[in-house]
Amino acid sequence: MIISEGTKILFIGDSLTDKGASTNDPDTLGMGYPRYMRDYLYSKYPELQLEVINKGISGNRSIDLINRWQSDVLNIKPDILSILIGTNDIWRQFDMPEMDIIDADMYENNLRKMVEAAIENGISKIILCEIPPIEKGFDDYNCSKALESKGNEMIAEYNKKVHKIASEFDLFLCPLNKILKDNISKGSNIKYTYDGVHPSTTGIMTYAISLINTLLL
Repeated sequence: MIISEGTKILFIGDSLTDKGASTNDPDTLGMGYPRYMRDYLYSKYPELQLEVINKGISGNRSIDLINRWQSDVLNIKPDILSILIGTNDIWRQFDMPEMDIIDADMYENNLRKMVEAAIENGISKIILCEIPPIEKGFDDYNCSKALESKGNEMIAEYNKKVHKIASEFDLFLCPLNKILKDNISKGSNIKYTYDGVHPSTTGIMTYAISLINTLLL
């Protein structure tokens, strides 16, 4: 277990992490997996007096995290840092092709910059999360349908970079993509997203359990 008394846990990412934390939630946790994890950990380990912080912002790409890394990570000095980013690095290549592309190599470099800066500032317990798969969405969600196969091929390429950085810096790795794909293959009638990308409540619970298992190693 890598948590102890007074541990400060910070989650950073995009809308998969945000879930309202950056906009309309009075305690800035949102309704996603950071809240599920906070509630579980508070219930299980009340004596540890843990602090859980959500710094997810909807729409962010890896470059956006770099631009706010000082204020939203380094200045806060978490004991444990969880990074889940990359969906929009891929997604924007489909729905906003006019934006500057962040290809897999650029994504790798961005991850490396984040991790190096964190380690240099004394943040050594870092969890890198695989980018979740894109699930078949509802019939009226055309963007998700377009991403259905090509998107998952690209996600696999980007996740190789996640594994590379995790191995290079000896980080904790949360195999979120593998876990979700395994679950989807076992329960064909269960929706882990509500639109092909963003997690349903079942998806959120799966994220939370996957990260809880990583934290309690």
